[in-house]
Amino acid sequence: MSLFIFYTYSGYNFLAKKNILNTIIFAFFTALLINAKILGLIPFTLFCLLYLYNYLNTKIKLIKNIKIFLFYLLFCITFIYLLWPFLWSSPFNNLLFAFKNILKDHENIIIINNYFGNYIPSNMMPWHYRLVWFFITTPVSIGLLFIGGLILSFKNKLILITKSLNDSFEFEKKQFTDLFLLLVFLGSFFIVLEFNKSKFGGWRHLYFLYPITIYFCIYFINFLLSSFLKTYYRLIIFCLIALNFGYNFLWSINNHPHQYIFFNLLVKKYAMNNFDLDWWGISHKSSIKYILDNDKSSKIKIYAIGFTSLRNSYLYLNEQDKSRVIISDYKNSNYIIDTKMKRIRVNYNLDKNNNFKLIYQLKSENYPISSIYKRIN
Repeated sequence: MSLFIFYTYSGYNFLAKKNILNTIIFAFFTALLINAKILGLIPFTLFCLLYLYNYLNTKIKLIKNIKIFLFYLLFCITFIYLLWPFLWSSPFNNLLFAFKNILKDHENIIIINNYFGNYIPSNMMPWHYRLVWFFITTPVSIGLLFIGGLILSFKNKLILITKSLNDSFEFEKKQFTDLFLLLVFLGSFFIVLEFNKSKFGGWRHLYFLYPITIYFCIYFINFLLSSFLKTYYRLIIFCLIALNFGYNFLWSINNHPHQYIFFNLLVKKYAMNNFDLDWWGISHKSSIKYILDNDKSSKIKIYAIGFTSLRNSYLYLNEQDKSRVIISDYKNSNYIIDTKMKRIRVNYNLDKNNNFKLIYQLKSENYPISSIYKRIN
């Protein structure tokens, strides 16, 4: 996400002043973006196509702009190769391999997702899975502003493209940036929704698009402020936005360290019971601490049902606590931590199992996110 911000900013500077320094900086952040996540090829490709369309269509300073573009490509290829050792043995084949594999990411790992209250294997999830997760985990204010900005931008850019086809002219850097970000958002969502078949973990593969979400929020806010010129209208708009952002900020503080489990106000009550919560087992650390504080045994066998094992949380324990904890399996454990995350072929229903008793639930806003069961037989 951070790299995408640097990439976009350096691209904006490149469009504003196409000199060698800005070209090198832009190419460097392009390479870092692609090296960090192969999906960076999407904004890179869209930028190249839009740049070529802009100048081939208008033919304004065509030779100069094509030269600069070729320099940009040369520096991109150089930086990508130098910063990515995986490419050194076979640049083209390994790059193609990486791109194919990101689209097949985790195809062999099948997880059971809680989606609208139904437990569905990750390889059978409907196409709208990530789109739904994007909207239910985005604050209402940001979601509404984003939709408004996206629709407004789409309308304005459609008019702009139509005009450029009929009457050739060069896009201004802001027009270029708006259109580029719109294409990146829509293009990335389409490619991941269409080609990445194994779906789990929310919309994490598309987190780099969040800065674009904020960009279109600001785009729509500027539209509102320019439409309502009277001071008291502007004050009302500012207060509503400030209150909503203030609420989300305070909510994060009050729910620390489990603020990562967030659903917006429109769906919170339903989503907390019908969607996955602690996907990555962040609450395991707190659950282990509770067990250690309430069981003074020298050795305690603990097992976690879920996608993430206890090993990550185990590493954060002090040496004394580590010596007491044994990461066990289902059959031999003294305690089981259940975050309602299930792997396929694993079907535990501890609430109906006479061998275990529920002793504690870790909650966020009175909703259980992790349950601790103790073996009694």
